[in-house]
Amino acid sequence: MRVGLSSILLYHHTNDQILRILRAYHINHIDVFCDAPYLPTLELSSISRVIKFAQDHNMSIGFKAPSFTDNLVSINPNVRSLSLRRILRLIKIASIVNAKYIVIRAGMIFYSEKMFPNITKENFKKAFSTIMEYAETYRVPILLENYPYVIDLFRNISHFTRLFSDFIESNYIGIAFNVSHLLSMSENFSNVSIELDSKVLQFIRLLYIGCLPSPWDYPKQCPIEHIVSLLEKTLMNVIPEYLVIGSTKTETLELFLANMKARGILT
Repeated sequence: MRVGLSSILLYHHTNDQILRILRAYHINHIDVFCDAPYLPTLELSSISRVIKFAQDHNMSIGFKAPSFTDNLVSINPNVRSLSLRRILRLIKIASIVNAKYIVIRAGMIFYSEKMFPNITKENFKKAFSTIMEYAETYRVPILLENYPYVIDLFRNISHFTRLFSDFIESNYIGIAFNVSHLLSMSENFSNVSIELDSKVLQFIRLLYIGCLPSPWDYPKQCPIEHIVSLLEKTLMNVIPEYLVIGSTKTETLELFLANMKARGILT
């Protein structure tokens, strides 16, 4: 299992600060956050600094596709088309720089998409069929990330085989299971259970952990210990290729790493 950090950290700290952590905890992977303000355009030149840093220190990389405003199932054809084009562009870039995967958000169901479910379903199938064609042509795995919000198409990973039934025979599809997103859906952090359908275990290739994702979650004050505990439970059933810690602060990153090391997750 390769342990990684988000490229966001590189924009907030000096290389020397990052290198100290890499060496102390044997981090060997970077998850490249491909969205504004850290990546204003999806061009190879925009990520040259991150690519060079990874190459200089013998680290693998993966891409996290734009997800804030992009929507593959939007009823608006312009939004849908732009979202698709950006992912296809990212697949081409990934093949050039040998990125190991691209993590994407399946789509968001707002009022208009909900009112026209058949159109929304058809739009999704068309868009995702094109994405998988590119993924297989350029040999770049596509990983679907679970999100905690009611608008999200892919919230519960147990629904993976149903949502993506037309594509699960491909070697280029998988799951990026966000443990913190699962936690943020719970009212009781100390009593969250992981019940993973055996059918989806084989598809989990990446695990994300980090502080809870939105401002609305901050008052809940979920301790890092609970997040790492849930990660530990997950690792009893899953052997991912990558484990990525998302944080903009080295202090938070080191708290996660120290907790993981204390529990024997890291050596």
